Amino acid sequence: MSDYYWQPSKATDTQMDYITQVWYTLHPVPGNRAIMEIKQSNLNDDEITALHRAFIPIFYGTHVTLFLWRYYLLIELYLRFETNTGNKFKAFLPTLISNIVHLDNVIESLIRPCLNVPLAELPDYCSKNFDEYLVTEYLIGQHDPQSVNYFRAHCPTNIERISMEGFGIFRSYP
Repeated sequence: MSDYYWQPSKATDTQMDYITQVWYTLHPVPGNRAIMEIKQSNLNDDEITALHRAFIPIFYGTHVTLFLWRYYLLIELYLRFETNTGNKFKAFLPTLISNIVHLDNVIESLIRPCLNVPLAELPDYCSKNFDEYLVTEYLIGQHDPQSVNYFRAHCPTNIERISMEGFGIFRSYP
């Protein structure tokens, strides 16, 4: 699962257009300190408006903030490199695109299940997929299949079976 969201095929132009037009932001929920709101904006709209996308548990707030920072940094790099065909970093573009698509798949794997969790249960909801992303980030620092396979071959720890308790996290998954 640690490299599950790494797309094996090349991203399409349509996929990249969609990814670069959607912008997520994280907001506190007035009167509720147990959850946060993710809003979504379409950068191609004539009037850009942040609309409700999902609520997430507050304990993911810092991680999602840092995640989105990385996500948008990579997107900004992509937009600069993609339009500059003479750029000496052009060879890096496929790797950059793969990382962006991976992060897009990860954030959606957090958001989509949260849409089906009743608001009253959301403060206690745990995303196994996002937790595995965080553990992989902590242990390996990369999510591409080659890095994950190297880790698997040289470390007896199975990331998918690792206990979150070792990280000070005590969660039960649905």
